[in-house]
Amino acid sequence: GSPHGVDHALFARALDPSLAEPADLAGIPHPRLGFYGTLPSWVDFELLAHVARARPSWRIVLVGQQLVDTSALRELANVHLLGQKRHEELPGFCKGFDVGMIPYRIDERMTFVNPLKLREYLSAGLPVVSTPVPEVARYAHLTHIARERDAWLAALDRAVTEGDPAARAARSAAMKDETWTARVASVAR
Repeated sequence: GSPHGVDHALFARALDPSLAEPADLAGIPHPRLGFYGTLPSWVDFELLAHVARARPSWRIVLVGQQLVDTSALRELANVHLLGQKRHEELPGFCKGFDVGMIPYRIDERMTFVNPLKLREYLSAGLPVVSTPVPEVARYAHLTHIARERDAWLAALDRAVTEGDPAARAARSAAMKDETWTARVASVAR
C-alpha cells in the first residue's frame, strides 16, 4: 500500500519563530529527547531508562497516553511524562525537542508498522533516532537507525548536535513531497 502521507504544513509550523513552546515543555532543560504517541508495550521503556541513566544531563520527554506501567521510568529524575495532547499541539512540542525518537521493540509486528510520526518529526525538522523499524529504513539518509543500547547512545550523541536551523529547514523540505496530496497524485499517475 501507499505509505501514510503527512500533514507537512502543520508540522512545518515547528520552524516558525513565532510558534510558542507548550508551557509544560518550556521549563524542562535542553537537550530534550522527545517522543509522542501512545505508550504501549512495543515502546522499549528499558532502552529509554538506559539512555536516561547513561546521560543524566539529558531530558527524555514522553507525550502521550500511557497504556502500560511506566513506573520504572517515573522514578528517573530526567524523564518527563507529560500525558496526552491534542494533535494540533504537537508541532509546538517538536519545536522544543532536540531529537525525535522512535524507540520501538523490533519483532514480527514491526514489519507492518508505518510510523507516521517519522514523517511528522522530519516535517518539523527534527533529527530522528529510531530502532530498525523496516519502514524507517527507507529514510536512512535522513535518520539515525540503531538497535543496541550503545549504538542508540552514539546515535543520540550525534543527533543532539544536528538541530541548527539550516539542518532543520532541510529535513522539513525533504518531506514536502510526502504530503497526502502528493501521494494521491503519484498513485493517480
